[in-house]
Amino acid sequence: MTDRHLVDVHIMLVRGGEVLLSRRRSADEFDGRWHLPAGKLEAGESATAGAAREALEEIGVVVDPADLRHIHTAHVVGSGREARLGLFFEAVNWSGEPVNREPDKCYELAWFALTALPGDVIEYPAAGIRAYFTGATYSQRGWPVSRPSGQRVERTSAIDGFRLAYDRAGAGTPVVLLHGWPSDRTEYRDVVSLLPTLDVVVPDLRGFGASDKHLADPSTQYSVDAQARSVIGLIQELQLDRPVLGGHDIGSRIAVAVARLRPDLIRELVLTPPLPGIGERILSAEAQREFWYVPFNQLRLPDELIDGKPEAVRAFLRHFWSHWSGPGFALADDHLDHLVSVYSPPGAFTASLAWYRVGTGGVARIAAERAPAPDERLAVPTTVLWPDDDVLFPSGWADRLPDYFAELQVRHVHAGHFIPLENPRAFATAITDAANRGTAARHSP
Repeated sequence: MTDRHLVDVHIMLVRGGEVLLSRRRSADEFDGRWHLPAGKLEAGESATAGAAREALEEIGVVVDPADLRHIHTAHVVGSGREARLGLFFEAVNWSGEPVNREPDKCYELAWFALTALPGDVIEYPAAGIRAYFTGATYSQRGWPVSRPSGQRVERTSAIDGFRLAYDRAGAGTPVVLLHGWPSDRTEYRDVVSLLPTLDVVVPDLRGFGASDKHLADPSTQYSVDAQARSVIGLIQELQLDRPVLGGHDIGSRIAVAVARLRPDLIRELVLTPPLPGIGERILSAEAQREFWYVPFNQLRLPDELIDGKPEAVRAFLRHFWSHWSGPGFALADDHLDHLVSVYSPPGAFTASLAWYRVGTGGVARIAAERAPAPDERLAVPTTVLWPDDDVLFPSGWADRLPDYFAELQVRHVHAGHFIPLENPRAFATAITDAANRGTAARHSP
């Protein structure tokens, strides 16, 4: 039980579209990472007086407390030994040129464009920087998330500074399930209930749900290999013995990367589209009418129009969940409400788009994909569930899968794009079959 709270004051100096950041010098995991000039409030001083004092002590500028505009308050646990309240202020005016007056605590000061921050900003102060754009006055981070039953969500240790939240249920052969976009780990809720004899772990991916969301360079921290590193870390931390790895949508791409990087860790794969082999077909006029969202998500426009705005988030999510679903399926109102609640906090929607902001366009990467040599195909046994009513990925696009997977089963499934929710029994059956095959193979004479 935390027995006290610290109060931190953070100072934003903004000029010419740039913000001043300090690179931390410390003996902890935050060493070398960027943050705002900040310090602890002392006894007997107001928050604005404390912020003005810290500005002078740390960076040598004089700020009148009356010139400090409150931007944001963050309630944080896990960014240090004690829980803390962070008060973020913008210095509307100041005098003097910033200098590093505490070299024992700071490697350097630097100005960065607000639209091009470094990839390793500490998430705690990043919440205040985001609020400068969104106008959000409050956030909280690191506190245990409760399920409706009161069960606490588990969290992994950090990989690249990212901790994954995950649910775990059952006992038996291990299974890890990776969700798609625009979703979170709850898309497997109906699948998990059909797997009572298996040890099922369902994480939120980096940037989604209750997992960490950092202002970081997407190409290094949200790429398929970066996501795979976190999944590999989860498997190793939980000491899962060669789990069946299931993936849907972007979760399938990440599952393939895990199997490519560490095939020794995985028993079998169970996947849905998108998968290798689509190739140049994604550039057809018909396909591009559906894939407009990929270049749209790479723009900063959706951040301005949607991030932090619950009704805009609801409209955006509703479009995809209705348009991509097969005939006769409608996402339950309570499930849509849940997704709106996790995509609506300031920064959450933007974090979910980091997958699409990795280097050059995702559509171009798919179009340029080429089959490996036959002896270099992925050797992990793979079952692909291909929906028969997916507006994004027609069933005919499954024809090239054997060029990429050496040991392959393809099952055509009655569903739209969201197989785990539209046909959970088909997904659960494929998982169970994979678990049973792997167990039988390991115990055969």
